[in-house]
Amino acid sequence: MTAELEALRRAHALFAGPTTRSDRHLAPAGIGNAMPPAGLGETFDAYRAAASDRRAQVQDARDVDARLIRILAEAHRDHGDARRRTAAVLAAARADAATVPDNPIAARELMRRKAIRLRTQQAHVRAARTRARHQRASLHGLRYR
Repeated sequence: MTAELEALRRAHALFAGPTTRSDRHLAPAGIGNAMPPAGLGETFDAYRAAASDRRAQVQDARDVDARLIRILAEAHRDHGDARRRTAAVLAAARADAATVPDNPIAARELMRRKAIRLRTQQAHVRAARTRARHQRASLHGLRYR
């Protein structure tokens, strides 16, 4: 295997792993609205205030969970896209590996294609890293508890 193919293969291997996901367990559950009737005394008023506060906390947690689900779905999508893009570059390099140039112009063209593929693969990896950094910052911004 040539050095070019090895470099392209290693870049593609960065995105190895399963690309299927199941986020059924991430779906936020509903919140009930059962409250005792109004006007039953001071104890029930305190209960209603505590229940209302707790309902607001649960709703805030649901909002954070929904943002988390969106960020994770985006990360999963980006991983699959990077895997497909790097696989396409690797496949093109493998298809071109059997080519033997028979004149100087063909040899120069082959070298040009190799350089373009290496730059393209590097661009895919850099773009994926940039997106991952943005997603990591988004996750840190959630302040998930």
